[in-house]
Parts: sequence; C-alpha cells; structure tokens
Amino acid sequence: MAVQPLLGDFGLVHRANGGKLDRIAQDLIEWGTDSTYCHAFVYVGNGNIVEAVRHVKVSPADSYQDITWSTGLLGPDQTPSQLQRQAIARAAMSYVGEAYNILDIVAIALAQKRLGRQVDGSEWWVKRLSDDHMQICSQLVVNAWRMASIDLFPGILAGLCSPGDLGSLLR
Repeated sequence: MAVQPLLGDFGLVHRANGGKLDRIAQDLIEWGTDSTYCHAFVYVGNGNIVEAVRHVKVSPADSYQDITWSTGLLGPDQTPSQLQRQAIARAAMSYVGEAYNILDIVAIALAQKRLGRQVDGSEWWVKRLSDDHMQICSQLVVNAWRMASIDLFPGILAGLCSPGDLGSLLR
C-alpha cells in the first residue's frame, strides 16, 4: 500500500528520472555517499514536490516511483507539528529558482567518504562551497526543515548532508 505523504514530509528515491547523464550523476551520488538513495525532495501539497535537480523547481510527486516518505518514520523530536509542516512547505517553495550546487556533491563525496575522515564544515573550503543561494536535493530538505525549527542534523552544514544521511533518520 502506497504511503500518502503529509505536507512538509521529505521523500527519498533509489533511482530518479532522466537521461544517461542523470543516471551517471545518480550512480556517482550513491557511490560518493555510500547510499542507496540518490535523490531527496519535500512534499508541498496538491501532489507536488520541491526538488533540486538542475535548479530548484516544483514537480509532480508522481514523477517518481517507489518513494520512501518520511511520513510516520521519524522519531518524536523530528516529527513536525501542523504549523511546522506549513513552514517546511513555505520554506521549500522559497528556494524555487535557486541554482543547483554540484560542488557540495563533490565535497560530500570526496571529503566525507573518500578521504577517510568526517568533514564538519569548519574547513574554509567547505564553507566556500556551501553557498546559501545554491542547493543540492538533500540540502534543500535540511534547510527547509531548519527554517521550521527542526534541525535534522545539528552542527552539520546542510550542504554536507546527503540523501543517504536523510535515509538514516528513518526508523
């Protein structure tokens, strides 16, 4: 039975739509982040999601199959109230039109997973890569939730959070 997402919930997919270059990018995200998830987005109601692909945009949720929704899978401290759900959706919508930040994907893949150490965001080059006016898919989710006063990853730059990190929050 398919889960009906609630306003503000985030969704994760193992395989996103797109052409050959998109599939290569998805494989690189999964490899670089040691994750089975390659994409994340926020449900904003009326069957729509906000996602960061080549830029942040509104798309129909049914563009994706086999979505893992956060609905009912988060702990009590991370489950939003109705007011927070509305704030998450508004926050996600406020990012529409922003550019995609491919450099954050590089920072996650190389620094966190392939250089053998955890990056906490205090490094000058990580701060430089994490631009507030550019998003990756999971960064969009984390930022929207933070704007609603739910910090899914305290002390970690949103640009360093991957779809797999979001998946690790689900019970």
